[in-house]
Amino acid sequence: MKSQNKLLKGLFIGAIAGAALSLLDKKTRDDVISKSRSAFSKIKQCAENPMEIADKTKEKMNSVKRTIEQTIEDIEFVSEKVKELKETTPKVMEIMKEAKEKWKERL
Repeated sequence: MKSQNKLLKGLFIGAIAGAALSLLDKKTRDDVISKSRSAFSKIKQCAENPMEIADKTKEKMNSVKRTIEQTIEDIEFVSEKVKELKETTPKVMEIMKEAKEKWKERL
């Protein structure tokens, strides 16, 4: 258990040191600041308008549901056409065979 604590402690210290070193680069620092502001802005917007987020989520879920339903309908349609094709193909082959025999008789 103690070695595990040392490992986790070492990993944590290493992560902090790595993050601190990466912030020495101005571009990285600017990116972190920009993304942090954006994240805090979104969090604030969610906290102030929870119903808006709920409505957007419901809208997305309904859209996904409609897409899934349409996909299921499309799959059922294609499946039915494949079934019809399987039933029709032997009939067509038989007709072609009969036609070939008739042509042979005429020649």
